[in-house]
Amino acid sequence: MYAAKLTFHYNKKKSSDWLLDELDALTSALRHTGQILDFEPMLVDDSDRVMAYVRVPRRDSLSIENCSDYVSKRFEKLVEGGVELPTIEILGTELSNRHATDCMCSDRPSLILLACIYTESPIRCGGCFGDVPGYEIPPTWKDKYYDDLRFWEHDYGRCYGLFMGCETGERFGYREISKHDSSLGKRGREVCARIESLTGVPTYYYLIRHQGRPGKAERDRSCPSCGSHWRLDEPWHRSIIFRCDACRLVSEDTKST
Repeated sequence: MYAAKLTFHYNKKKSSDWLLDELDALTSALRHTGQILDFEPMLVDDSDRVMAYVRVPRRDSLSIENCSDYVSKRFEKLVEGGVELPTIEILGTELSNRHATDCMCSDRPSLILLACIYTESPIRCGGCFGDVPGYEIPPTWKDKYYDDLRFWEHDYGRCYGLFMGCETGERFGYREISKHDSSLGKRGREVCARIESLTGVPTYYYLIRHQGRPGKAERDRSCPSCGSHWRLDEPWHRSIIFRCDACRLVSEDTKST
């Protein structure tokens, strides 16, 4: 993942409120396609220009080839209002995620939906376990949007935050991120089903496991959906110990969390 700076030069005749609204709309569109990873990018006003500091999954994530029609329309509206197309500068690797890897597989055998709380793409390759930017899969919502994926990811972050806060809503948050049949789990599995239908690639839903059973009972637990044996002989991508191909569910052992 990389840090990037977008610089927009604009005509001072336009109000700053108008520009802020348009830049909010643009960055929201870029977020929904997975071209940037920030829900609230930092915007800095400097005389006749505004700089937007964002995180992008790849160096070329903001190239025109990766823009959806909706993103292109947001750029067009800015230009019509007297704002120049931005200059884009890749500032470097984002240090907190310097060990993350990009999926470069030409043929992905499977995909995994695994929210990383806004710091990486929520989609992983089942072949290399590298990040797969959202724009590399077909739109999952109404043929041109990714609303179901992005809103699920946003809600996942909120539930994870409740769990990690260890106070208000902790049990609720953990249930939502750890259960296949929770409200969040059902929505996430629906997203997986849409991705699989659109790509033809098996897509698994990752169940967090922080609070497990002691010893052998944890190792011998069955698939929570169909009840079948799902423990793997060898870990899949180090942390995945359980996998049910029929239900498209994967999970970890409490020892690996």
